Amino acid sequence: MPSKNTKKKLKESAKSQQPAKVEEVVVETTENVEVETAAEVIETPKQQTNEKVKKNKKVEKKSSKIKKKTKEVFSELKKVNWPTVKQVAKKTATVLTVVAIFAVALLGIHKLLEVIYTLFINSIY
Repeated sequence: MPSKNTKKKLKESAKSQQPAKVEEVVVETTENVEVETAAEVIETPKQQTNEKVKKNKKVEKKSSKIKKKTKEVFSELKKVNWPTVKQVAKKTATVLTVVAIFAVALLGIHKLLEVIYTLFINSIY
């Protein structure tokens, strides 16, 4: 870690918008020696604008992900084996026929139960 005096000098130079006089700060630790530049120790206005640019890039990345996903979806849709108009008409007719058969069957059951019910009610009274 830089010494307290060095940090103070760097903070004061950053506040006054003047470049720091100290270009490199030597930091000694028990294991090794690290070198930090003044820009790494104190956040300058340039770094603040860089952070704004990074945020804008994140927004761009999200929109590029959406574009990429949309392209993938359309690419997969092109691979789909779409039925012809004849096939669709034939299958639609089949569905309508089955529905009509079940409608007639249910109507028949309903009428049959209605007749049985009226006979049962008439026999009671």
